Amino acid sequence: MSYSEIKQNAKGYYSDFEIKIQDDGMVYRKKKRVFLDKGLSEKGRNRQVMLLHNQFMEDCKEEFDSQRIDEDHIRLSKYIDLFLEEIKITKSNSQYTNYKTQSKVIKEKLGNLRLKDIRPIHVQQFFNYIASIKKKPTYILPKNNFNELIKDIKYKAREFNKISQGHFKNMRKAKLGLKVSYKWAIDFTDYINKPLDYLFKEPIIEDYSYDMKKRYIMLLRTCLQDAKRKLFIEENYASSDYTTFIKNVHYNKKLNVFKLDEIKRIYNYVSNLETSQNRTEKSMWVRVPHEAP
Repeated sequence: MSYSEIKQNAKGYYSDFEIKIQDDGMVYRKKKRVFLDKGLSEKGRNRQVMLLHNQFMEDCKEEFDSQRIDEDHIRLSKYIDLFLEEIKITKSNSQYTNYKTQSKVIKEKLGNLRLKDIRPIHVQQFFNYIASIKKKPTYILPKNNFNELIKDIKYKAREFNKISQGHFKNMRKAKLGLKVSYKWAIDFTDYINKPLDYLFKEPIIEDYSYDMKKRYIMLLRTCLQDAKRKLFIEENYASSDYTTFIKNVHYNKKLNVFKLDEIKRIYNYVSNLETSQNRTEKSMWVRVPHEAP
């Protein structure tokens, strides 16, 4: 922990700060060059260097403490960040970006909990939330009398098209009774100073796919499994031994399959069909004796 003597270059007077902190196998190093205010006397420069150095030391110690891993007090949000940085080198940029996005939801719901305080009830509540989440509305249906209502509204279509792109396309769909962009509907009703339900019915809210919801679950399970492997926690309460998640109804539908006796009948029918076809083909190639004139 030190700073260099005050030096001078083309930019002015400066000093180099350096710090090294080592604790429990963790090493923290940082260097910084600071330039001093112009017009100071030698005494003023020395005083400013001391103040800046003390501030540098405090900032570095605070940053070091924030990076230390306290097994008893580390929170899930902090551990998720560490986990993502660790797997970053093994994942593609798109995968890592998806993990970062999914981790925001986990940290929002469970991030303030300490790792050691997480219990199955917390994880189950999060799983239930994920099972119920819906997409933000992207489409909305026009009212049945949309064409009649729009006739009484005076507005400049080309001017509005500059504000909300795709105006003419959405307006054409609305007049045909088709779903239109939810964002466009909001922009348009704001522009004509009418409430949304004056021209449109309820928004179309779509459900997230099962695979998308499963990604949140698997990220939390994998993260807590990593914490268990590193002895931060004793049990992974996100595992299927402690929690349950909705089943994929798409893959749980009953399939109508043939019974064994039906398969045998089909096989016999095809076999007989092939046999009779072969006989027919052979009979077509039978040589007909040539009659003498």
